[in-house]
Amino acid sequence: MTNQAECLRHDDHHDEAAEAFAEAVDSLHQAALGSPEDRSRRAILLERQAHCEHAAGRYDAAADTRAEAVALRRESRGAFRPAELANALTEFAISCEEARRLPDALAAANEAVNIYGELYFPSPGRNWRDVARALVTCGRILVLLEKPVEAVAPFVNAITLARQAGDQQFASACKAGLQIALDMDPARADAELRRFLGI
Repeated sequence: MTNQAECLRHDDHHDEAAEAFAEAVDSLHQAALGSPEDRSRRAILLERQAHCEHAAGRYDAAADTRAEAVALRRESRGAFRPAELANALTEFAISCEEARRLPDALAAANEAVNIYGELYFPSPGRNWRDVARALVTCGRILVLLEKPVEAVAPFVNAITLARQAGDQQFASACKAGLQIALDMDPARADAELRRFLGI
């Protein structure tokens, strides 16, 4: 069943692939004994299912599936690296953002940023893109929640990481998000930018 789902996913048959992954998850759930390894396999299958649901435009379904995967990763911390939980939270936040479940999206994105901060302070090194992606997701959601002043810091931090890594394209994308926040509330957002940069 998993092989069939992978084939459908690679052929861009996202709806059919999502259903096949769901069947694989159900089969594993019925057969599994509940070990950390079993939960790990189920979480990975759920994330693939959610990817297909998201690609098919089924954002609410993708968010629900990713929520289940995140819960499994929380239960199985010994079977996963903390960075994997942070990445799962970022993906959950993105699906919630698309489904306009913005409070859930913001909570997940903030948790991902906090986990990465604990893991990689003061520098994420080669993991910078994962951290920056979580930051940008957080900034985007804050803009959607009409909180442009709060969005300044995550966008600026993401720009800094991208510039340090020499990825000007990523930095430019982050700057576009920052500009949206600045345009929403020019006086207060610009003041926050200056405060954050110490100028």
